Amino acid sequence: MQHYTEALRIRPAYPEAHNNLGPILARQGKIDEAIAHFSEAVRLRPGYGDAHSNLGAALMLQGKFSEAIAHFSEAIRLDPDHADAHYGLGVALANQRRTDEAVREFQEALRIDPNYEDARRGLEALRH
Repeated sequence: MQHYTEALRIRPAYPEAHNNLGPILARQGKIDEAIAHFSEAVRLRPGYGDAHSNLGAALMLQGKFSEAIAHFSEAIRLDPDHADAHYGLGVALANQRRTDEAVREFQEALRIDPNYEDARRGLEALRH
């Protein structure tokens, strides 16, 4: 965290540092701060798929599933083989009771990464 904070002090418009600081803040329960950093990464570099995916994950932690869906979808548009974005989209869709769509996203995450256990568990949970 110290290194990313220092990097941003030196270069505030450093999207990768914003994106890498976000997960640390989220793990500390500082979701609003994490969202601010992911949002800044996306603002600085709109085509940054990982930042869109991370922003979607943080928004889900706040129950903002529609907003999360938009960011996961953008991450997938930018990189169709982004397994984490497909998984996150599946979770957000499942939370909106859009089961068929969620199943497709979990399946896509597993197609990309056959060892993606969270996607496998999500798929199994929806099929029961």
